Amino acid sequence: RFIMREQMNPTAAFDRIYDGFSKHMFGTIADLIEIATGAERRTAIIVGSGLAGQTMSPRSSKASLLRQLGLQQFDADTKAEIRACLAANIDAVLDRLSDNSSCRKTLDDR
Repeated sequence: RFIMREQMNPTAAFDRIYDGFSKHMFGTIADLIEIATGAERRTAIIVGSGLAGQTMSPRSSKASLLRQLGLQQFDADTKAEIRACLAANIDAVLDRLSDNSSCRKTLDDR
């Protein structure tokens, strides 16, 4: 919650968070996307941010997701299904990016 708050309304604490672990973590994600897809650095950073957001979504929207699923809490099967869906989404994004190497090309191809 603290990190989400700092993302939405940065204070001096954001610099410590970013320089402490976010910069390295997101940089590594972008590195891996570049290696896996051949994407440009800018595209890899943007895509990495989106993929990170997807992985955080089941936590940040937990109450809504549980309600939509009619559950009180995530059981083992639901957790496994969430992980599988996230993996499928990541595969699809990286496959598409590998084919185009740029989100801009994807937009231009429409």
